[in-house]
Amino acid sequence: MSTDIDTANHRTGTPTRTSTVLSLVIGLAVVGLLLWRVDLVLAPVLVGSAGALCFAAGLWLVGLDRWVPVARGLAGLLALPVTLGLLVAILGTVLLIASTVLPVDSQAGLSLLSLTVITKVGVVAGCVFAVLGILLGVRNIVDEESVTAYFWVSVQTAVVPGIVGLFLATGAILTQQELGIGGAGFIDDFVRWVFVPGRLQTHLGTVFLLVALAAAALRAALDALPVAELIGDSGTGETDHWRISQLRTALQILAFGTAALCGVAFLVETIRRPIELQQLLGLGLYGTLTDLSTAPGLRSLLVVIIVAATGIWLGSVGLQRMATSSTRAALRRTGPFVAGGLITVGGIAFGRPIVETFISEVGWRLPAPFDEVFFSYATDVVDFFGPPPLVLTAAFLLLGMTVSFLLCFRLAVFAGYLSDESAGYSLASGGLFVAAAFAGTLATEAWVLFAALVGVFFVWDMGRYGTTMGSEIGRHASTRDAELVHAGGTLGVGLLGVGAAYGLQRLLAMGAVEQTPVAVIALVGALAGIIFLVTALR
Repeated sequence: MSTDIDTANHRTGTPTRTSTVLSLVIGLAVVGLLLWRVDLVLAPVLVGSAGALCFAAGLWLVGLDRWVPVARGLAGLLALPVTLGLLVAILGTVLLIASTVLPVDSQAGLSLLSLTVITKVGVVAGCVFAVLGILLGVRNIVDEESVTAYFWVSVQTAVVPGIVGLFLATGAILTQQELGIGGAGFIDDFVRWVFVPGRLQTHLGTVFLLVALAAAALRAALDALPVAELIGDSGTGETDHWRISQLRTALQILAFGTAALCGVAFLVETIRRPIELQQLLGLGLYGTLTDLSTAPGLRSLLVVIIVAATGIWLGSVGLQRMATSSTRAALRRTGPFVAGGLITVGGIAFGRPIVETFISEVGWRLPAPFDEVFFSYATDVVDFFGPPPLVLTAAFLLLGMTVSFLLCFRLAVFAGYLSDESAGYSLASGGLFVAAAFAGTLATEAWVLFAALVGVFFVWDMGRYGTTMGSEIGRHASTRDAELVHAGGTLGVGLLGVGAAYGLQRLLAMGAVEQTPVAVIALVGALAGIIFLVTALR
């Protein structure tokens, strides 16, 4: 699948101004009403809305056809706080509720706490997705092409922090000490670990790792180079392509085999002390394995093979891309990788303040004795890995979650669960409905829920209507009178339905209608019939 999609030519119609303003005002008013009546959700929703704003801005940036590298680089940077805002909103809600309710002294109290957490997280998630849908609907920037383009931008942004984070985390595990980058201590430890490890014990794990990397690099270089074309005919009317195929297979088997042995060797050398391995293998065999696994010449040869083969592979792939790609397509790919590099540099430079702030912000909100346990485990993890690997790994995971979110978004648009014509307002109305439904389980007043339902219907209908008008006759056309008439009709229909529901609710509350199982089944059947009727009419 190509990652270079000119989304500017695929953008659907922009909604008309009047419908946009009405949908924006009503949607945000419903969100504000729910935040006013449900406590402990305001701050999480604001944080999640910041992530939603980053998502909308990033999706808009990938569709620009000017300053493409800069725009996509900024979109890559904005991909990081998208899921960060959503996670902070959800986890922040849990921490806020837990800090005010815990400890509980009964099973009933724990069950009540769980239900409260679930319902308020539902309110927060619904409000955040409502804000996201409203932001996306303002310019109607959602379609399959733009979401796919942002997907690949996020993937490319995650490459650099993922590789560097894996490298630092692996180094921390192997050296079992805190690592930093740019310091002489790290460089000395890494050079010693690769070339001249200690001769007091075996280092078969690192040797197998180097062999696996060398075999994989040789296989990649062999695949990238035109070896078969250079060999050609051997002079006997037959080619030697089968020999190349056998060599590729042998290198692949060697890479996978030594990689498996590497894991086993690391495990054995970690859980067994050198003296135990010496007694198990015998003095002669143990000494031979120690000399072989610590030989600087063998390790240097393997490193040279890895570096040379990797360089050949990168050069060959780069030349092939340059020959088959346009300059514009190449420039499109530079921005996200630069953004990933900036995230990596920032994570290394400010890793310790970020980790310390995270630990302190989470720890002091936890009730006793969970706070002491959290501080203990967090301190041990930081002392073992060091801040930079943790920050870069977290950045990679957050970008990966953004990629997963974009993939789900893409599938929802493709499958038709979100209308391609007005996906933003469909998402906004769905989010408002979810938030109102969960708010209804928190003893929220009936008028608040009914007002929210009217807002759900109004945002969905006016957003769709304005988008259709904008795509047919233009955003700046004189359609205010028609839109106001449609808005009045939509509001009237919504109020009529809510009035009927409110009257039924009052009858049930006064006992005018007996709440028997038969009555409940009848109401559920009537609701199902209405849903089936609407589906059939559609």
